Amino acid sequence: MHSNVARGARGGFVWVAAAVAIVLVVALRNPDLLTSPRFWGEEGELFYQPACTGSLWHALTACPQDYYNLGCRLATLLALAVPIERAPLVTTVFALLVQVLPGLLILRLAQQGAFRPWTAAVAIAAVLLGSPMHETWLTSTSSAYYFLLAGAVTIVFYEALGLRATAWCIALATGLSSTYAIGLLPFAAWLAVRQPSRGRTIATLLLLLGLLVQTVIYLTNDSGVARTSDLPPAIAVAAFFAKVYVLPVGGLGVADRVGVELSWAIYEERFWRWTPLLLLPVVAMWAAVLASGSRTARQLFVCGHLLAVTALFGSLGQKHELIGGLAGGRYFVPISALHMLGTLEALRPRSRWWVRLLPAVFLGATLLQGVRQYFDLPPGFFQGPDWRAEVAAWRRDPSHAMATWPANAHWRVRLPPP
Repeated sequence: MHSNVARGARGGFVWVAAAVAIVLVVALRNPDLLTSPRFWGEEGELFYQPACTGSLWHALTACPQDYYNLGCRLATLLALAVPIERAPLVTTVFALLVQVLPGLLILRLAQQGAFRPWTAAVAIAAVLLGSPMHETWLTSTSSAYYFLLAGAVTIVFYEALGLRATAWCIALATGLSSTYAIGLLPFAAWLAVRQPSRGRTIATLLLLLGLLVQTVIYLTNDSGVARTSDLPPAIAVAAFFAKVYVLPVGGLGVADRVGVELSWAIYEERFWRWTPLLLLPVVAMWAAVLASGSRTARQLFVCGHLLAVTALFGSLGQKHELIGGLAGGRYFVPISALHMLGTLEALRPRSRWWVRLLPAVFLGATLLQGVRQYFDLPPGFFQGPDWRAEVAAWRRDPSHAMATWPANAHWRVRLPPP
């Protein structure tokens, strides 16, 4: 009996230590974001400022963008509980908790026996480092992408997770975080029909509920956000190839160089000569995934590709800018992680070596690229105005508009006199 208790205590310690390690991996990429936190982008001007100056109801319901960002809204409301100088710390910690959520779900799956220890370690690395885009790191503005990844993992592994109430909350939060989650809905509905259960059906309906709210906001909002679904086929194919297959393996630099070549090919009307070459890795990867015999691998790739198509059609800005690495890269953070999980699942069945070769190369190269990018901290994304100094300037002169990150952007927080 004592040995069972001791074994259980050791096991519990291992799981807690693993959870702490996941948090530390995200937090320690740039500890300055926690010791000298900042507001990022619209986080300060569009969310924290109205929360400070308006009513709670207005802060909860007003939509300064053409979608409802649940994570950013909750984070900035929680930030009201602390002095202004510490407000960005609250939003950063909130973003940290959301960003580690997919890794904690993988840890739960390992605890349930869905992953062996080494595959769990690789899977956690995939969701944490698979595509650590600079602009999404520790900011509640981008929590929608990590809610989306957590929602996709929850839907694919719903039965294995065994966390019914948690899965329902994640599904609703996913739908209320971004219109981007609409790409997840047909996949979730298909699984609800193919693998019917009361809990999975409820999760799908909660995702649908969140997306219905997003639809109403999108159709009635007059924020002036420029979105266009006009996506020429050549740009769609080029952007899909650059973002889904080049960016994870080659990183931002290679993706940008490939994007330049593809853009010139489109401009000079010779792009379709490239099409067989672009389709080759896509067809080869799908052939390997299908040949592996892993249903989960197929589901993860279908989910990732549906989200990729949604991102291409629903992204902000000019569509041709998506042909490359940096522009719109935030949309593809969950997609990269899902494809890495899919290749990992494709390696698990005992298939022939040539079937496992391409998924192994893709997974290994993407992990190596993620680790390299993890230590890359470009100043444009990881340096900016000191928030405490900005608040001090505002206290001296209430007309001062407090600058937020990134440094070269126009975002400002304007508050009434203290």
